[in-house]
Amino acid sequence: MDGSDSSRFRIRLSRDMAESLLEHFERFAEDEIVTLEVNVAGVWFIHTRSQSVRFLGQADYTAEQLDRMRLVRH
Repeated sequence: MDGSDSSRFRIRLSRDMAESLLEHFERFAEDEIVTLEVNVAGVWFIHTRSQSVRFLGQADYTAEQLDRMRLVRH
């Protein structure tokens, strides 16, 4: 993957975020898979069946990544 693929980007997670991911895995896992949403506000656990969410943490984005996220319409 090179930097020209605008549909994908990387985020960096702190140790606290990784530990939180493990701590809350069972609560948010569906069929043993956790869904995360990444937006300008941060990284979120998403439980799709119940629509519950929990803040995982603020991700470290580049300016280009933030610009791309702001262009996405849900």
